[in-house]
Amino acid sequence: MQNNDTKPKIKIIVIRLHSKVLIDVVKKLQDRSVDVLYWEGSKGHFENVSQDKKHFPHTIFHDTHDAIRGVSASGVPVDSFEPVSKEMIASLLQCESRVLTMMNGIDVSGVPLSKRKRVYHLYLKYWHGVLLRLKPDAVIFGDIPHLAFHYVIYCIAKKLGIKTILYKTTAIPGRLSFLDDITRYKNIEESIDYLSSTTTDLSDLSPDIHSYYKKQTDPFADKTLFYVRKENLKERSLGLYPVPRFGSIIKNIKEGTAGKTALLYISMFFRKRRIGDIEGFHHPGYVFKWKEWQWNRIRRNFRREYERLQSPVDYSKKFIYVALQNQPECSTSAMGDIFVDQILMIDMLRASLPTDWVIYVKESPLQWTGPRTQLGRHKGYYTEIADMRNVFLVPIKTSTFELTKNAQTVVSVTGTAPWEAVLRGKPGLVFGHVWFMYCDGIFRVDSLSSCQKAIEKIRSGYKPTEQNIINFLAAVDRATVRGFPNKKFKEGYNIAITDEENTKNIADGFYDELMNSA
Repeated sequence: MQNNDTKPKIKIIVIRLHSKVLIDVVKKLQDRSVDVLYWEGSKGHFENVSQDKKHFPHTIFHDTHDAIRGVSASGVPVDSFEPVSKEMIASLLQCESRVLTMMNGIDVSGVPLSKRKRVYHLYLKYWHGVLLRLKPDAVIFGDIPHLAFHYVIYCIAKKLGIKTILYKTTAIPGRLSFLDDITRYKNIEESIDYLSSTTTDLSDLSPDIHSYYKKQTDPFADKTLFYVRKENLKERSLGLYPVPRFGSIIKNIKEGTAGKTALLYISMFFRKRRIGDIEGFHHPGYVFKWKEWQWNRIRRNFRREYERLQSPVDYSKKFIYVALQNQPECSTSAMGDIFVDQILMIDMLRASLPTDWVIYVKESPLQWTGPRTQLGRHKGYYTEIADMRNVFLVPIKTSTFELTKNAQTVVSVTGTAPWEAVLRGKPGLVFGHVWFMYCDGIFRVDSLSSCQKAIEKIRSGYKPTEQNIINFLAAVDRATVRGFPNKKFKEGYNIAITDEENTKNIADGFYDELMNSA
């Protein structure tokens, strides 16, 4: 048996692993006969590691902001790359369609479609050339690829037969699932098959999953996700104003920090900042504040349209609860496939609706507070939904748990609402690809026929069983690793594992996938 010093190194390209936590993961992989050929990322920790010639003497580093604009990494011989051909474009038409939609998240300037397509063609030429030139054994991603050029890399790697490895956080805090295809959670599937003849007792589950299940099925426990808790939504909202709020000013005066805070605020106004944008948005802080004010005004207009059209819930009716997801975001693009257009999902449900049922649609609270969410809706979006027969927008403050409790079924593209419904004995529908789509009680639909069949089965009285849910959790327990992608997740969910354990677990997850492909 060869040792690590003599066996051939596994050559990889690293995409989006740029937090301190994930940089440590890459370093640990390098200690295991893994050669990092190329590394894309951004922010402070990534800038530091890109200067580390001792540990990464031959690695090509590429800043995300440059990559978004179609600017190549330093020293890459783009002129020698093969031009984009008709065959290449034709073979990647699905990729093109998705990428043009993904560009919503990196287009704060409103560039024309012709410019978007030109940038897409730059992506094709560059990343096709990089992959052919470097010939990596695998491309590893720090998430489902949903930034436009990340998805291009993913599609070209698939076309060339290069292994892709990525991971996704699950709704179970501190549990990560590794996969090689965004449409299939292979490890969970295989674990379900392995345990298919086994009946699991709740006490057999690992303590963290056991605790999660008990909390989710406790009617009195607070199950609100940490990033939509009131304090976090409020914190997001405060960043959308061009001047400090009156309450913040008074607080700083009382604490004697007004002078120091004022100097920091003034310096922020004139210090240049960058955000990911096709046109390369790089401006002083005062320009950002002005833009944030404009973007917030757009969000307020969307909210006014929604609130003008909303109707109270009539719980005496039989209804489907549809939980919209905030956009632009990975959970719908790329995980949602064509249902990144969530109105397609609602229209399919409407066409499958029993005559005595209605549909209640509720917007995500993040849609009016999250970054870039002004790009995720358009004027008339809510009007089109409200104009559908038997479809109603409900006030955003309506209790999700009351809607779930009284609904016939709960629906989302890939959001957690259907999963939470199943944990409470209620069937759910998902229209995209998500880790819990294999659980008893979840119907994955993508056509009128599959939607009608699912609703008819639910109408006939179908409900998930507790035993099947526990069996599924046992499969997830076996197929996932414990870890967190950044400190925000660890603190937000109080994940009880050390940084060292986390680094090792994620590195092990990537390495196991690499060895499976070797």
